[in-house]
Amino acid sequence: MGTRSRVNIIYCVIKRSDYKLVANIIKEYNPRAFYTIEDIRFASQGVFPTRSIMRGYGSFPWRKGK
Repeated sequence: MGTRSRVNIIYCVIKRSDYKLVANIIKEYNPRAFYTIEDIRFASQGVFPTRSIMRGYGSFPWRKGK
């Protein structure tokens, strides 16, 4: 319940590169919509690879070893 009336809340996990597209869709659908963007480190399920899969050779190709 919002301060004045009932509200709908939508949670969505997106790739950082898709932010502008999603923001434009929100603005097109409802120009007065309130939305927030948060940096998440973990999602329990979904299509995104877990950190353990991303570890290993090639995780940081721009970083040189010591």
